[in-house]
Amino acid sequence: MHQLKVWQEPERGTRRGIKLVAAGVVFAVMSVVFVWGSGVLSDQPAEAVSVAQNAASAGLSLPAKEEPTAIASIPDEIVLTNHVVPEPTANLHDVESIRTELLSNPLNGRDAVLASITLINEGLSRLGKVDTYTAEFFKHEAVDGYMSEPQTVEMKVRQEPFGVYMRWLTTHPGRELLYLEGENEGRILVQPGGWRGRILGALNLDPEGSMAMGDSRYPITTAGLDNFAKRVLEYRETDTGRTSGFECEMLATTSDTNRSIYEFVINYATPDDLKEYRKSIVRIDQDLLLPTHVINFSWPFDDTPEGESLDDRTMVEHYRFENVDCTIHLADAEFDQTNEAYAFQRRR
Repeated sequence: MHQLKVWQEPERGTRRGIKLVAAGVVFAVMSVVFVWGSGVLSDQPAEAVSVAQNAASAGLSLPAKEEPTAIASIPDEIVLTNHVVPEPTANLHDVESIRTELLSNPLNGRDAVLASITLINEGLSRLGKVDTYTAEFFKHEAVDGYMSEPQTVEMKVRQEPFGVYMRWLTTHPGRELLYLEGENEGRILVQPGGWRGRILGALNLDPEGSMAMGDSRYPITTAGLDNFAKRVLEYRETDTGRTSGFECEMLATTSDTNRSIYEFVINYATPDDLKEYRKSIVRIDQDLLLPTHVINFSWPFDDTPEGESLDDRTMVEHYRFENVDCTIHLADAEFDQTNEAYAFQRRR
């Protein structure tokens, strides 16, 4: 597993360390079965070293689990050529006007930001009329200074009341997860795959506890296209208030799976402009009008080795939704732990 040097909020790291120690003590008392590693949902090395001291020495604090990678000086290659953000020049208040504008030129600056907000709001409005949907979700992210293994999961999502079922297709094949808002005392039900699942059965976990968050940056309670889009939207709405310190470019193109997309590339000038990310690539599906592919990059705190690109070195989040089907109707049985197609009935 590749170790990634990152800035991290000291208090968050300290609290997480205390949680992990406490969890380890509880597991030791409960059963020798729990000796397999640092947790059912985590493949992080037991000898992983906290990077909170790096954050303290850099004088930075970040939101939970954001891990930018570099030092005091920012390399020239990522310094923006123009820190002043021009005022919007186009009328971009509906989807058709955005499409018309893009026929002649890419959109830049606040025009691009406003276009992304218009598209996402329209996409969220359409998604709000959907009861259930299915998708495949890919994630590859940095957690506690380490790049976790890439994971692909099959998702079934119910909008109201919120519910999500997941089945891992890679990395942890056989793992299943079920979360239903307002049920099971707010806990998630996890069936580990392989020998762990055969021994342990299904587990009830705190969605924000150390075991559930062992290889994730965000809790399962925020899963799905709706929450994903709202998180992207929040950053773009913040960008509308910036008069300097960032650049945003939008163009119409196609994805590597031949889906028509709008691609936004956002760069920030310094960590003072945005601590969480140095650069973001956001791809909005032209049919769904929702972000389905996002890659985020942190700030470097040491020189980039020769032959390694800055983006490769500092990528901290890579998420992608594929094969989204909003036309399917999922019965309540799809969100029932007693469903015979699921493995939860083996729980102990």
